[in-house]
Amino acid sequence: MIIVTEHSFFLEEISPLDFYGVNNSRLDALKAKYPHVLFVARGNDLTLKGPPQELSLARDMVENLIDELGSRGNITLHRFQEVLGKGVGTEALPTNIDDADFILHGTRGNVIRAKTSGQREILKSASENDIVFALGPAGTGKTYMGVALAVRALKEKEIKKIFLVRPAVEAGETLGFLPGDLK
Repeated sequence: MIIVTEHSFFLEEISPLDFYGVNNSRLDALKAKYPHVLFVARGNDLTLKGPPQELSLARDMVENLIDELGSRGNITLHRFQEVLGKGVGTEALPTNIDDADFILHGTRGNVIRAKTSGQREILKSASENDIVFALGPAGTGKTYMGVALAVRALKEKEIKKIFLVRPAVEAGETLGFLPGDLK
């Protein structure tokens, strides 16, 4: 007689696409790692069925992946393979992202955090000072960090309005008629 047990997960804090992967590639990798466990995915519901010992290992792996997605917001393919290959019951996985880098949760539940050392420095300076000037090349996240910090302050009711002010300097295009003058 074969004993089959079942465990269900409801993916409410994370996106099913992030967990299952594009075309269920990550789910297929889980199925390959635990061949005796049946994975049934229906939207946000994930059900595991199988022998108790193997189901326990697969359940622990799914919980690890859900925790990883919840703390990081997303997992790269390399990180997913690292977690899947590391298994369960070993020491904690190293992480480059500190909780101090967290800024806020976005509209779709994704985590917005500082990703580079320059962004971490902006975040640290903003926590210590009222005004922060950030200089650097285009595309390094200066405006993104400023807006994210402003939205966090708005959500925490530290401020009531956000004013986005940018210089009216022509950069190859004409701005046309703008009312007012320098005064």
